[in-house]
Amino acid sequence: MSYARICGQDRAKALTSAWLRHGRVPHAVLVSGPPGIGKRFLALELAMALNCQAGGEVACGRCVPCRKMAELAHPDLCVLLPLKKKEEEDRQSPPWDEVWAEVRPPAREYLEQELSLTRSRINIPKKHLLALQRELSYAPAEAPWKVALIFEAECMHPAGANALLKVIEEPPGHACFILVSSAPQRLLPTVVSRCQRLPLQRLGQDLLAAQLEQEGVEPQRAGVAARLGEGSLQRARQVAAGELDGISGQVERFLQAGVEGQDGVYWELVDELSTDRLRLEQFLSLSSHYLRDVFLLSCQRPGDVARTDRLELLQQLQAKLPVERVEELAVELDRGFRCLGRNVHVPLVLAELWRQLRQGSQAKARA
Repeated sequence: MSYARICGQDRAKALTSAWLRHGRVPHAVLVSGPPGIGKRFLALELAMALNCQAGGEVACGRCVPCRKMAELAHPDLCVLLPLKKKEEEDRQSPPWDEVWAEVRPPAREYLEQELSLTRSRINIPKKHLLALQRELSYAPAEAPWKVALIFEAECMHPAGANALLKVIEEPPGHACFILVSSAPQRLLPTVVSRCQRLPLQRLGQDLLAAQLEQEGVEPQRAGVAARLGEGSLQRARQVAAGELDGISGQVERFLQAGVEGQDGVYWELVDELSTDRLRLEQFLSLSSHYLRDVFLLSCQRPGDVARTDRLELLQQLQAKLPVERVEELAVELDRGFRCLGRNVHVPLVLAELWRQLRQGSQAKARA
């Protein structure tokens, strides 16, 4: 583990290095920014650097504390993240050893596989936060700092977050809290106000493309992946590896069938998307990319198109959709994203989008 795993983010790296260089690391840090840009790895790197035996501005990654931290095996590292609630009723305040035995395996999987829990609809349990609060009151066992890493911090149970707030307000001198969040607006304002903000930014397309090419991706595919990555290295890697090809195929079926009036395809896709909210979110996101490219073609700007690998299909859609209808479809997509957060039934999310496609193609045909 090192800064080499974190693409870009020079300002955030410089700030953490300055904290360590001057011995002024805040007792509570909030690492925030969009998904897939390196927040969790920067947080772990800071935790490692705090207890690194080399004592530099960056963790050496070779000493025993660094290796233990990287493996989530250091006794002075506490990690929490959202977990599915067990069916059986557990004790309200278990000892930290029990909590850690439950948390460590999914935490390692979360880091190693770069999993996303942003829309998981599960909480960081109150009992885990209470156990963490108690654990941080004890002195470190092996290192100068006892570090608490809280991933997806916006998922903290409100009662547990209030309990944790008491510790953040008057932290022990040996404790450092590092909260990681893609949605800091969902955190308690009182928690945010007591944290030093460490915001990370979306990555530029050139930086993403260069990173992907360095990882062995063919330049043209790297360029397409960088444009579709929305500033996220994780998403760009997924596109480059073909992990979103299946969803792209669904989007293309939906758009083509919509402009051609094939209603049977609509119901097929509703069935396919209704059981997976994350897949529906990805479907809507990719749909917005396709429609943006159709709009750019309508505005005679082919050089700005992201899906250059699907140019023929985009031209076919552009020929059947008036530009004003494409704008209305974009507005409808935004509404669909808002509906996701309110747990709206999938057919309702897609129905208006489908209607706009049908009407748009009919209007173009009449013209």
